Amino acid sequence: MARRWLWRLLGAWLTAAVVGWPATLAGAATYDAPVPGGLHVTAVGSSQISLSWILAQTAGWQPFQYNVYMGTSPGGEPPVGGTSSPSSSTSDTVTGLASGTTYYFKVSAVYGNCADPDGCVESAQSTEVPATTTAESVPPAPPTGLTATAVDSSRINLSWTAPAPPAGRPSPATRSTRGPARAESPRPAAPVPPATR
Repeated sequence: MARRWLWRLLGAWLTAAVVGWPATLAGAATYDAPVPGGLHVTAVGSSQISLSWILAQTAGWQPFQYNVYMGTSPGGEPPVGGTSSPSSSTSDTVTGLASGTTYYFKVSAVYGNCADPDGCVESAQSTEVPATTTAESVPPAPPTGLTATAVDSSRINLSWTAPAPPAGRPSPATRSTRGPARAESPRPAAPVPPATR
């Protein structure tokens, strides 16, 4: 495995000598490295998306980490070696996303520790999979035009205008409320006529 990386690093250095430095190690020879598959993405609320994937065991290839690439349009993810989010396992959660927005994801595998002298190589990206975050519900606006009018020493009338309702729902009319209602006195019972003999 180390010898294979050395040949790839040599290829990268030769490329750098021709086209100029820097040349990305990931781009030296990535397309024969095992690529993650089975990418599954699920929105978790309005600002998070969880991802999981699998990587088939391949002799001579031991993943060091995975890179998660994200875009906001089909094919809009950065290329291999571009901006990504590292993950040490075959799952990840992306946070801080906008609500009601579709995001697109790809995942690659990194083999070898890039900090080691032998360097590392990165696989090609997986098949793209999208997910859409949940749209946040917007609370209705507060009532407007509140007025209070004194009726007498113990009553005040209140009135206001309800906000516009969501689409498809009837609009509530202007409402008003009054002070405590006065209890009505019971009416006297009608006299019972005397029984006829």
